[in-house]
Amino acid sequence: MANILLILLLLRLPSIAVPDQQEQLRFEQATFLMQQQKYSKAVAAFEVLEQEGVQTPELYMNLGHACFQAGQLGKAIFYTEKAFRLSPLDEEIQQNRQYLAEQAGIARTPDNYWLLKVSDQVMQLALLLFVLCSLCFLCRRLNIFYMEKLVRFHRFILSAAIFLLMPALLTQVYMQPEEDAVLLQQTAGKNGPSPLAKSIADLNEGEKVTLKSYHQGWYKVKTPEGKTAWVSEAGIGKLNL
Repeated sequence: MANILLILLLLRLPSIAVPDQQEQLRFEQATFLMQQQKYSKAVAAFEVLEQEGVQTPELYMNLGHACFQAGQLGKAIFYTEKAFRLSPLDEEIQQNRQYLAEQAGIARTPDNYWLLKVSDQVMQLALLLFVLCSLCFLCRRLNIFYMEKLVRFHRFILSAAIFLLMPALLTQVYMQPEEDAVLLQQTAGKNGPSPLAKSIADLNEGEKVTLKSYHQGWYKVKTPEGKTAWVSEAGIGKLNL
């Protein structure tokens, strides 16, 4: 057992968040394009980095800013939401997220991603305690040294690890959200997975929806108000990282 937008005007230039020097340089070049107000080119440059596997809050924050300035509100909300998923306790991301929601005229429903992030960090701490507990156990079994204090310490960290791990695991299991997405543009929701189907709902640009099912390029989505409709996959951005 023991073995187990600063309201959209803040531009971030991380020193270690981007994996290597070449990608760091390209990130800075994309940021420079944004500072020169070449927003469409900046969006394209940032999106290439993302497609190549760079996923950091800084990248998504800048992408959100560039998309907003380029008049792409839905994509701005999408990328800012991705930044929020990676860093839900960041106050600047929270402010930008709220600002964009107000610009789109949509209501923000409560999210539990901060709790999931905290529980993930608690799980990492618990695993470190288990490793330390294993080392203590190994020292005792190999008779490297033995002290009553070591025994008590061993029991303490094992109890602490279990105490931390159990609620964190329960949080991860029972609070995982459904797969969701952001509407990248104003969309007419259909009553079936076809462009010829009848329009039954007007779905707002930037609105967050839950993905219920998929059929041949169409997603059945559910809005926070409970409305369901089919939308083309080309008009949505999936959030799950």
